[in-house]
Amino acid sequence: MSYQRLARALLHGREYYGRALESLQGLPERHRCMRPVVEKAAEFNAGRSLQILEIGSWAGASTVSWAKAVKSLPHAGRVVCVDPWQPYFDLHVERGFVYAAMNEVARQGDVLQLFVHNIRSAGVSDIVDYRVGASGEILPQLETASFDVIYIDGSHAMDDVMSDLSNAARLIRNGGIICGDDLELQRDAIDVAEHEAALASGRDYVRSLSAGDYHPGVTEAVARFFGRVFSWNGFWAVRRVNTGWEWLEIQPGELPAHIARALDESAADVAIEGTDDEKPRIVAELVGETPNYNLVRLGTEYVAAAKALGPVALGIERLGERSLDPVLLVGTTLDDVRARVREREALFEPQPSPELMGETSSYNLVRLGGRYIAAAKALGPLGFGIERIGERDIEPALFVGDTLEEIRARALANEPTVADVELVAQTKNYNLLRFDTRYVAFARSLGDVAVGSEKIGERELPPQVLCNSTLEALRVRVGQTEDQTLLVEPELVGETGSYNLVRIGSRFIAVAKVLGSLALGTERVGDRELAPLILVATTVDEIRSRAEAHEPAPPPDIDLVDQTRSYNLVRFGSHYVALARSLGTVLLGLERIGERELPPHILRGTTLEELRERIVGADPPRDGAEQRL
Repeated sequence: MSYQRLARALLHGREYYGRALESLQGLPERHRCMRPVVEKAAEFNAGRSLQILEIGSWAGASTVSWAKAVKSLPHAGRVVCVDPWQPYFDLHVERGFVYAAMNEVARQGDVLQLFVHNIRSAGVSDIVDYRVGASGEILPQLETASFDVIYIDGSHAMDDVMSDLSNAARLIRNGGIICGDDLELQRDAIDVAEHEAALASGRDYVRSLSAGDYHPGVTEAVARFFGRVFSWNGFWAVRRVNTGWEWLEIQPGELPAHIARALDESAADVAIEGTDDEKPRIVAELVGETPNYNLVRLGTEYVAAAKALGPVALGIERLGERSLDPVLLVGTTLDDVRARVREREALFEPQPSPELMGETSSYNLVRLGGRYIAAAKALGPLGFGIERIGERDIEPALFVGDTLEEIRARALANEPTVADVELVAQTKNYNLLRFDTRYVAFARSLGDVAVGSEKIGERELPPQVLCNSTLEALRVRVGQTEDQTLLVEPELVGETGSYNLVRIGSRFIAVAKVLGSLALGTERVGDRELAPLILVATTVDEIRSRAEAHEPAPPPDIDLVDQTRSYNLVRFGSHYVALARSLGTVLLGLERIGERELPPHILRGTTLEELRERIVGADPPRDGAEQRL
């Protein structure tokens, strides 16, 4: 009956949290704590959009509980789910049927598809984002202090829970709440030796003779990280206050409607199945398969069961007593059921699996069937072929909101802004514009230009930008333009001691003679070495070494060793210098002669006449005697 109810839910767009696919995990009663946690978190976030991070989502039962609670608030919010949706139990250690069943439905991808189906059917997909991957890989990529509630219900292994707690401590906002599932017992309630043995076993869930059943990895990690915390029926919580943690009392509320409904349906399934205990069971036999269906003989009938259902207990849960088109088809003969299968499979093509073919710095390059897709890495893992555009934000390409006003505001906030443009002056050939904080000269020959909006390449700007509809035609135009562009020959018009003075076109250039011959207007900077101005090498180590060798040597150390009435006696490197105190501070080895007056040796004036007058009136320097200043 469980799989029949699942099939109906899938066909009619209803949520499913039943026994099939192990879709309802943990004690349902714990969901009573989720809305009270959201309400307490909302008290501290000052009306901001409430952000919830869920680590471990499985089929989405808890996701819907969180999302429904968020939707009850007066302001918007979102739920971000992180789950690998892959097998993670070691079946050599975990022998229970439930672990093998969970691994199997995760391996086939059924539970991820059920998660997506449930959040859509519950009407919360508009506020739910989900990331497919291990929490240890995804959580470090999320922004610090960006969540108001973090719910931990992933792997129960102690090291994994410690990793989730450590990441959660970085991601939670001040006043936010970290909570989780599966804390049936706190560490101080368990016999020490018994608890250590449970941890050493590596088991997910054990029975304590002293205290009861519990998850030892969760118990140990929470105790190490927080100590004792609030706990009710396995649901635990603690609040972040500045750099520490505060006890948080949660008063459980009503059971969410979707969980109450799932419990009623599960009870009905058990009641129906219980009436069949004494009936002879019909053995199901696999007799064939197609790409999407298993063909099974069940007594005198043949059944085509969609592979998407995973393992089916035909004849026990009574799935197969009638057709559940298109999920399950029934016929009286094998040929009949094959024909019905062919009709269904002709209506759709199987979705190919995505294959990562390469990457760039910002994109993953994916092959999906006969197409290639570049998916921005900023989007995180994508459910190709499952996820539908519009179910979550793909910022800045796509936004999702609850109201037209909200989505309009978000769209306007992401519109590209263009700085104001003001014409401030004109010359014969140019318009001079103020563009934001810069000034730009635009050739009048360009005509009207949408400054800051128009993109280079949208139209021709000859000869700098040429456009054409074919590569061949463009090559011809480029060749013609290059033939018409004549390089201006440089002309030597003068020289100084260290420079050649050259006219090139309408400009004049002073070229240091140490550079040797230059092909002005043709040779490009970096084509060859122009030591010491430009150095060229084949490796970064070589160029660093050569650059360091050309660095100017630091000035030698300066040490005051003695003084007289008028002089400071200074050791400067390997020699000694007497500096007249009247000079004030002197930067030996840095200050250049001529930058200031050093009378009577160096005099300065603003005009030649002024300087001549000062020279006539100055005393000549005296040799061999200390000046009296």
